[in-house]
Amino acid sequence: MDAHCGGNVRAVSMGNRVSVLSTRLITRLHQAVGEFDILDPRPFEPVGRQSLLLALVFIGGISISILFSFQPGNLSSPYFWGEYGVLVLLVLLIFFLNMRPTHRLMAARKKAELDPLQHQIYQYSRMLQDRLAQEQPAGELPSVIQSLAVFEAHLLNAPTWPYNTAMLRALVFSVLIPLLSVLARVLVELIR
Repeated sequence: MDAHCGGNVRAVSMGNRVSVLSTRLITRLHQAVGEFDILDPRPFEPVGRQSLLLALVFIGGISISILFSFQPGNLSSPYFWGEYGVLVLLVLLIFFLNMRPTHRLMAARKKAELDPLQHQIYQYSRMLQDRLAQEQPAGELPSVIQSLAVFEAHLLNAPTWPYNTAMLRALVFSVLIPLLSVLARVLVELIR
Protein backbone atom coordinates (compact mmCIF):
# COMPACT_ATOMS: atom_id res chain seq x y z
CA MET A 1 0.00 0.00 0.00
CA ASP A 2 2.89 2.41 0.79
CA ALA A 3 4.45 2.01 -2.67
CA HIS A 4 1.02 2.67 -4.17
CA CYS A 5 0.64 5.88 -2.15
CA GLY A 6 4.16 7.08 -3.00
CA GLY A 7 3.59 6.63 -6.72
CA ASN A 8 0.31 8.49 -6.55
CA VAL A 9 1.87 11.34 -4.56
CA ARG A 10 4.54 11.76 -7.23
CA ALA A 11 1.89 11.68 -9.96
CA VAL A 12 -0.21 14.25 -8.09
CA SER A 13 2.82 16.52 -7.63
CA MET A 14 3.76 16.33 -11.31
CA GLY A 15 0.16 16.79 -12.41
CA ASN A 16 -0.20 19.85 -10.17
CA ARG A 17 2.97 21.43 -11.58
CA VAL A 18 1.82 20.89 -15.16
CA SER A 19 -1.62 22.27 -14.34
CA VAL A 20 -0.19 25.40 -12.71
CA LEU A 21 2.16 26.06 -15.63
CA SER A 22 -0.67 25.51 -18.10
CA THR A 23 -2.94 27.87 -16.19
CA ARG A 24 -0.26 30.56 -16.21
CA LEU A 25 0.22 30.15 -19.96
CA ILE A 26 -3.51 30.43 -20.60
CA THR A 27 -3.72 33.55 -18.42
CA ARG A 28 -0.98 35.18 -20.47
CA LEU A 29 -2.71 34.22 -23.70
CA HIS A 30 -5.96 35.78 -22.47
CA GLN A 31 -4.18 39.07 -21.90
CA ALA A 32 -3.58 39.18 -25.65
CA VAL A 33 -7.18 38.31 -26.59
CA GLY A 34 -9.12 41.10 -28.22
CA GLU A 35 -12.78 41.16 -29.12
CA PHE A 36 -14.72 37.91 -29.29
CA ASP A 37 -18.36 36.91 -29.62
CA ILE A 38 -19.68 35.50 -26.36
CA LEU A 39 -22.41 33.68 -28.29
CA ASP A 40 -19.74 31.66 -30.14
CA PRO A 41 -17.61 29.71 -27.60
CA ARG A 42 -15.83 27.66 -30.27
CA PRO A 43 -12.60 29.71 -30.20
CA PHE A 44 -12.19 28.74 -26.54
CA GLU A 45 -12.89 25.02 -26.92
CA PRO A 46 -9.16 24.24 -27.36
CA VAL A 47 -8.71 25.37 -23.75
CA GLY A 48 -11.39 22.85 -22.73
CA ARG A 49 -9.68 20.14 -24.78
CA GLN A 50 -6.34 20.98 -23.16
CA SER A 51 -7.93 20.72 -19.71
CA LEU A 52 -9.43 17.37 -20.67
CA LEU A 53 -6.04 16.19 -21.95
CA LEU A 54 -4.36 17.14 -18.66
CA ALA A 55 -7.06 15.30 -16.72
CA LEU A 56 -6.74 12.24 -18.98
CA VAL A 57 -2.96 12.16 -18.54
CA PHE A 58 -3.45 12.24 -14.80
CA ILE A 59 -6.05 9.44 -15.01
CA GLY A 60 -3.61 7.43 -17.13
CA GLY A 61 -0.98 7.76 -14.41
CA ILE A 62 -3.45 6.66 -11.77
CA SER A 63 -4.46 3.65 -13.87
CA ILE A 64 -0.88 2.57 -14.45
CA SER A 65 -0.11 2.98 -10.75
CA ILE A 66 -3.11 0.86 -9.83
CA LEU A 67 -2.25 -1.84 -12.36
CA PHE A 68 1.28 -2.28 -11.03
CA SER A 69 0.74 -1.84 -7.30
CA PHE A 70 -2.80 -3.02 -6.61
CA GLN A 71 -3.35 -5.94 -4.29
CA PRO A 72 -6.79 -7.65 -4.17
CA GLY A 73 -6.95 -7.05 -0.41
CA ASN A 74 -7.01 -3.30 -1.10
CA LEU A 75 -10.63 -3.52 -2.19
CA SER A 76 -11.72 -3.90 1.40
CA SER A 77 -9.45 -1.09 2.62
CA PRO A 78 -11.10 2.27 3.28
CA TYR A 79 -7.70 3.89 2.66
CA PHE A 80 -7.71 2.64 -0.92
CA TRP A 81 -11.16 4.07 -1.59
CA GLY A 82 -10.35 7.31 0.23
CA GLU A 83 -7.20 7.72 -1.81
CA TYR A 84 -9.09 7.01 -5.01
CA GLY A 85 -11.75 9.57 -4.04
CA VAL A 86 -9.09 12.22 -3.42
CA LEU A 87 -7.45 11.45 -6.76
CA VAL A 88 -10.79 11.78 -8.57
CA LEU A 89 -11.32 15.16 -6.91
CA LEU A 90 -7.82 16.22 -8.00
CA VAL A 91 -8.59 15.22 -11.58
CA LEU A 92 -11.75 17.34 -11.50
CA LEU A 93 -9.80 20.24 -10.00
CA ILE A 94 -7.16 19.99 -12.71
CA PHE A 95 -9.89 20.03 -15.36
CA PHE A 96 -11.73 23.05 -13.99
CA LEU A 97 -8.80 25.06 -12.61
CA ASN A 98 -7.07 24.95 -15.97
CA MET A 99 -10.15 26.56 -17.53
CA ARG A 100 -10.77 29.10 -14.76
CA PRO A 101 -9.00 32.05 -16.44
CA THR A 102 -10.98 31.40 -19.61
CA HIS A 103 -14.18 31.17 -17.58
CA ARG A 104 -13.45 34.52 -15.94
CA LEU A 105 -12.76 36.12 -19.33
CA MET A 106 -15.95 34.72 -20.86
CA ALA A 107 -18.06 35.60 -17.79
CA ALA A 108 -16.75 39.17 -17.81
CA ARG A 109 -17.61 39.55 -21.50
CA LYS A 110 -21.07 38.11 -20.89
CA LYS A 111 -21.68 40.55 -18.04
CA ALA A 112 -20.33 43.47 -20.09
CA GLU A 113 -22.82 42.73 -22.85
CA LEU A 114 -25.72 41.77 -20.60
CA ASP A 115 -25.72 44.77 -18.25
CA PRO A 116 -26.24 47.52 -20.89
CA LEU A 117 -28.77 45.34 -22.72
CA GLN A 118 -30.83 44.85 -19.56
CA HIS A 119 -30.64 48.57 -18.86
CA GLN A 120 -31.85 49.25 -22.40
CA ILE A 121 -34.76 46.82 -21.99
CA TYR A 122 -35.66 48.57 -18.74
CA GLN A 123 -35.60 52.01 -20.42
CA TYR A 124 -37.78 50.89 -23.34
CA SER A 125 -40.17 49.17 -20.93
CA ARG A 126 -40.52 52.40 -18.92
CA MET A 127 -41.14 54.35 -22.15
CA LEU A 128 -43.85 51.85 -23.11
CA GLN A 129 -45.45 52.09 -19.66
CA ASP A 130 -45.44 55.90 -19.89
CA ARG A 131 -47.03 55.87 -23.35
CA LEU A 132 -49.70 53.40 -22.23
CA ALA A 133 -50.39 55.43 -19.08
CA GLN A 134 -50.88 58.54 -21.23
CA GLU A 135 -52.99 56.52 -23.67
CA GLN A 136 -50.57 57.19 -26.53
CA PRO A 137 -49.88 54.63 -29.28
CA ALA A 138 -47.17 52.14 -28.37
CA GLY A 139 -45.59 52.33 -31.81
CA GLU A 140 -42.74 49.92 -32.37
CA LEU A 141 -41.75 49.74 -28.70
CA PRO A 142 -43.33 46.30 -28.06
CA SER A 143 -41.47 44.71 -30.97
CA VAL A 144 -38.20 46.42 -29.97
CA ILE A 145 -38.59 45.19 -26.39
CA GLN A 146 -39.40 41.69 -27.61
CA SER A 147 -36.34 41.65 -29.90
CA LEU A 148 -34.11 42.83 -27.08
CA ALA A 149 -35.61 40.22 -24.74
CA VAL A 150 -34.85 37.46 -27.26
CA PHE A 151 -31.25 38.67 -27.51
CA GLU A 152 -31.08 38.81 -23.71
CA ALA A 153 -32.23 35.18 -23.54
CA HIS A 154 -29.45 34.19 -25.94
CA LEU A 155 -26.89 36.03 -23.82
CA LEU A 156 -28.19 34.47 -20.61
CA ASN A 157 -27.82 31.01 -22.18
CA ALA A 158 -24.30 31.71 -23.49
CA PRO A 159 -21.78 29.42 -21.80
CA THR A 160 -18.99 30.85 -19.70
CA TRP A 161 -16.95 27.63 -19.46
CA PRO A 162 -14.98 26.50 -22.54
CA TYR A 163 -16.10 22.88 -22.61
CA ASN A 164 -18.91 21.07 -24.32
CA THR A 165 -20.91 18.04 -23.23
CA ALA A 166 -18.66 15.64 -25.14
CA MET A 167 -15.64 16.84 -23.13
CA LEU A 168 -17.53 16.54 -19.86
CA ARG A 169 -18.75 13.06 -20.79
CA ALA A 170 -15.19 11.99 -21.62
CA LEU A 171 -14.01 13.30 -18.25
CA VAL A 172 -16.71 11.42 -16.36
CA PHE A 173 -15.99 8.17 -18.18
CA SER A 174 -12.23 8.64 -17.76
CA VAL A 175 -12.65 8.75 -13.99
CA LEU A 176 -14.02 5.21 -14.27
CA ILE A 177 -10.88 3.94 -16.03
CA PRO A 178 -8.90 3.32 -12.82
CA LEU A 179 -11.86 1.39 -11.41
CA LEU A 180 -11.97 -0.68 -14.57
CA SER A 181 -8.22 -1.21 -14.16
CA VAL A 182 -8.84 -2.55 -10.66
CA LEU A 183 -11.56 -4.88 -11.94
CA ALA A 184 -9.28 -6.10 -14.72
CA ARG A 185 -6.49 -6.73 -12.23
CA VAL A 186 -8.88 -8.63 -9.92
CA LEU A 187 -10.09 -10.75 -12.85
CA VAL A 188 -6.49 -11.55 -13.81
CA GLU A 189 -5.76 -12.57 -10.21
CA LEU A 190 -8.88 -14.75 -10.12
CA ILE A 191 -8.01 -16.47 -13.40
CA ARG A 192 -4.50 -17.37 -12.20
